Parts: sequence; C-alpha cells; structure tokens
Amino acid sequence: MNKEERIKHLEAEVERLQGDCAEAYQVLGCLTEWVKDDEQGDLDLVLDNLWAAQCGEPKPHDDILPWPKGVITIKP
Repeated sequence: MNKEERIKHLEAEVERLQGDCAEAYQVLGCLTEWVKDDEQGDLDLVLDNLWAAQCGEPKPHDDILPWPKGVITIKP
C-alpha cells in the first residue's frame, strides 16, 4: 500500500470510528434514562467524550475510568 492509499484507508477508518461513536452516543443516551447514576453526571461525561470523538474534537474528560465510581441502579 503506497502513502496515498494508506492515507485514504486511515481517513475511511476515522470516518467509520466517528460513526461508531455516534451510534454509541445514541444508545447510551437512551440507556441513561433507565439508570440512576449516584456519581452525578458520570454518564454525561461519557456522552461528552463520545460526542467529541464523533466530531473529531479533543476528548474533554480523562477522569472517567475506573467506572463506576459509585452505585449504579436501574430506575423503578
């Protein structure tokens, strides 16, 4: 694979990964409606990171892992 082909391949891979992040953002966004998050906003931080990744922006939060930091329960 020459340099131009490699660049095209990597660009396609970045686009695919951004799409994967967009899908994960949608799924996690729906799941957060059913989860009670005792660690105020941990899931929102994950959503922020996924949003940034899908937009090709820097990761805003580096302090999510290890996760969960608190108790996660399903809302009644």
